[in-house]
Amino acid sequence: MNSDTGRFRRHARWAIMAGALALLLTTFRAPRILVAQGTPLTLTLGPGRDATQAGTVTITPQGDTMLIVVNMTEPNPAGNGADQLNHIHMGKCPGVGAVQYPFTNIVNGKSTTTVNASLASVSDGNHSINVHQGTAAPASGIYTACVDIPASGGAAAAPAAAAAAPAATAAAAPAQATRLRVAQQLPHPLRRRRGLCPRHHRTLVSALALCDRPPRQAHHRSRSRRHRSCRARAPAA
Repeated sequence: MNSDTGRFRRHARWAIMAGALALLLTTFRAPRILVAQGTPLTLTLGPGRDATQAGTVTITPQGDTMLIVVNMTEPNPAGNGADQLNHIHMGKCPGVGAVQYPFTNIVNGKSTTTVNASLASVSDGNHSINVHQGTAAPASGIYTACVDIPASGGAAAAPAAAAAAPAATAAAAPAQATRLRVAQQLPHPLRRRRGLCPRHHRTLVSALALCDRPPRQAHHRSRSRRHRSCRARAPAA
C-alpha cells in the first residue's frame, strides 16, 4: 500500500512540474512582432492603350495586404460620368495582360480597395495598374490610364518592419531579466530538498512553488541518493 501511494505521489508531482514547465515555455516564448504600416507609394497614371485620363494611385503596404487608393483628376473620357473598372494586371503598360487583382469600381473619380497581397509580391517589374473606360462592353475594353508598379516598390515597407523588431525585443528584455534574478535568489536548500539539480532550477522554479512540501520520511533515502548524484554533476558555485 505504501509503495503504491509513494508511486502515485511521485507521478502526481512530476505531472504538476511538467504542466508548470509547459506554462513557462508559453510565457517565455518570443514576442510577436507586429508588422508596421509601410510608407505610402504614390504613382502618377499615364496614358492608357486607347485614351488618356489623368490621375494618381497611392499604395500603402500593410504587411500581407495593401491599401490601394485610385484618384482620377480628370473625368471619364466618355463624357458620361460612368463608373470605371480598374485592376492590377500582369505585364507592363500600355499593352497589359490578364487581370490579377481587381479593385472596387471608380465612382465619382475615386476607388479604395484592400488587396490581399503584399506590395513585394507585385513589385517584380511585371505588374501594372490599369483603368478602363466603363464597367461593361464595349467600354470595358477601352483603356484610359495606366502605370507600371516599379520593381523597387516593395522596399518601402522593409525599413519600418526592420525597425519594429529591435524595439519589441528591447521591451521584453527587462521582464525576462527580472524573472531570472528572482530565480537566482531562491535558497539553494530548496532545490536540494525538491530533488532537482541546480542547473534545472531556473526553468522549474514555478513548479517548485506549486508543490513545495517537505519530503516524507519514507522517501528520504532515495531522495538523498538523488541529491548526491545532482551535487556530483552540478558545477561548483
